[in-house]
Amino acid sequence: MYYFIINPASRSGRGLTVWKQTKRELRRQGIVYRAFVTRYPRHSIRLTKKLCAKVKGAFTLVILGGDGTANEVLSAVPKEDLERITFAYLPSGSSNDLARGLGLSPDPVRALGEILSGRHILEMDYGTISLPGSGHRPYRFAVSAGIGFDAAVCKEALDSPIKQALNQVGLGKLSYLIIAIKQIVACRTADLTVSIDGGPPVTYPRVFFAAAMNQRFEGGGLPVAPCADPTDHLLSLCILHGFPKIKAFVILPALLLGGRHTRLKGVTLINCRSARLTVSKPLCVHSDGEYRGLQKRLVFACSEHTIRIIGGKPNTCS
Repeated sequence: MYYFIINPASRSGRGLTVWKQTKRELRRQGIVYRAFVTRYPRHSIRLTKKLCAKVKGAFTLVILGGDGTANEVLSAVPKEDLERITFAYLPSGSSNDLARGLGLSPDPVRALGEILSGRHILEMDYGTISLPGSGHRPYRFAVSAGIGFDAAVCKEALDSPIKQALNQVGLGKLSYLIIAIKQIVACRTADLTVSIDGGPPVTYPRVFFAAAMNQRFEGGGLPVAPCADPTDHLLSLCILHGFPKIKAFVILPALLLGGRHTRLKGVTLINCRSARLTVSKPLCVHSDGEYRGLQKRLVFACSEHTIRIIGGKPNTCS
């Protein structure tokens, strides 16, 4: 049985269009399903918890929305229910980095076909981000979590009139580039001390951002960790550090050109199970694009558990 959680407001209403296309195709194929439509922000969390409480046995849960909706659903599923659910994702957001990482087609009808065929089922890792002293349980993430520049971009993008306007004309990805250029000038750097897998602390000066990547892409297709593998039980920690902010205008184009930033001085990539971070001043933090406030201490970790999720054509390291 397929259960759909639909965010019709994703990408300024594109979610509703994608759902209409999806519904026609489901009916054409005679697929039995139930659909639940979100009515307000974070409604997907309530719907997911209610669904897990009511449905017994194994089922397939299809998320139709952006990466933020996928994050809300993943975070809302009780840990004891993760093993009985097969997840699937129909992208209708601005960035769609989860779908990109899973190798799903950007065309919703083709992506639905890939989901219904179930040919590529992954046991996918997911990450967690803990904020010591906050009293909040760890946040889960499927794509990435970060502190610094990338989180500042996510924070501004959440309510950006630029993003909303560009989404209306199908240019939502461009909004991330515009906001990124603005944040290169506006965001703060800080010294970062990090302990990898419980090892000795190492300090990086003037850190621009540190991103824990479960997938290769974030920010609408930027290959921050070009060889990240969501099935290797590791996170790829990318740290940009020790350079004047003006150099970010070199690194950003290198990112846009297929991940060539990894060859530049001041870019460090580390594969790890966990990373404990402390920064010298509070910086913005995000998980899957959802803003988690200004923080000085946090822990990234790859969960010991995995989730079963339907993908498309498998990706390879670029």
